[in-house]
Amino acid sequence: RDIEEGEELCISYIETDQLYAKRREDLANYGFECRCNKCESEVNDEPNPNGNSAQFVPNDINEDDLFGADDEEESIDSDGGSERNLVGEEALKAKYEELVDASDASLIGAITPLSFGEVHSFVVQQGKQALEALITKDKPIATELAECIAALKVKKFSSCIECGGNLEENLYRILQKEKSWPDISYRQVYWVAAVTAAAGLAQRGRYLQSQNMLDKANILGLDFRALPTFSSFVARFAFEMFQ
Repeated sequence: RDIEEGEELCISYIETDQLYAKRREDLANYGFECRCNKCESEVNDEPNPNGNSAQFVPNDINEDDLFGADDEEESIDSDGGSERNLVGEEALKAKYEELVDASDASLIGAITPLSFGEVHSFVVQQGKQALEALITKDKPIATELAECIAALKVKKFSSCIECGGNLEENLYRILQKEKSWPDISYRQVYWVAAVTAAAGLAQRGRYLQSQNMLDKANILGLDFRALPTFSSFVARFAFEMFQ
């Protein structure tokens, strides 16, 4: 049929014949919680698989996921190297960051899918080029860069903030000491570090700090035309925080 002027056009992001709990889970990947008439009418009617409660609760979380097993220590495999066991405060911090990242992946996210896709493409492309240039001549920087790329790929935003921020500081110290980059690949790494940290900060709603990271990268040569959607997104919310 013909579309009337002013008529609302709707598009479904998911299969609409799925159960409410499944639809809600799928839509989390798009950064919003649906409030359409269908979802609103079903939210209080549909039981979950574990009982009669209408609230959807993921069934893949158990007590050990939240607090850790009593007889098990946290283990992290670093870049193909030997494993190290985390205990005490270090293990608690790692578990906290894991839960925060799980929340980022499952709840309403601050970064739109389009912005994240833009950041992901930039970091992977620029990071890969820099890795190829630095892997043999500056392994510590190359290792930090690989960690930033890996963190962004799996949306570990707490790690993005930490490893991106640390790498940005390390590279800025090199620039201050040498008065210039040893070669152009270091500038690429700086951009990747700053953008990775900026993405993590934006996801946390820390837009002013995210904008600060982007501004430093811009001063050191990053063209915002490479990240038009993300840079505009951060700038808009950073500006609104002053209003």
